[in-house]
Amino acid sequence: ATERAVQAEAEAATRAQQAAEAQAELAAVREEREAAEARAQQLQAEITAVRANLLESEEAQATERAVQAEAEAATRAQQAAEAQAELAAVREEREAAEARAQQLQAEITAVRANLLESEEAQATERAVQ
Repeated sequence: ATERAVQAEAEAATRAQQAAEAQAELAAVREEREAAEARAQQLQAEITAVRANLLESEEAQATERAVQAEAEAATRAQQAAEAQAELAAVREEREAAEARAQQLQAEITAVRANLLESEEAQATERAVQ
């Protein structure tokens, strides 16, 4: 009976040791799981931050592209206004040239008429003589 009691006590001590080891292993596994969860949360926060930065960067790039497009549109509008002004100046010059051509044509017609009248007067004078 004493031997069985000693064996039972040894077995109980072994089981207690195994239970203590299992508890320690369970505690270590829990710590690892908590550390892994904390790391997962940290990674998720980093992913969220990266996504926010990416979105902000994309928005900044879109804003920059919009500003560039606006500047380009303003440049094109300025170029169009300059082209319109140049076209108006060319039209004015053409109209002035046409008016000058008409004036010269009228002067030529007047000179021809005077020349014809003078020739007719000379012919009449010769005929009278």
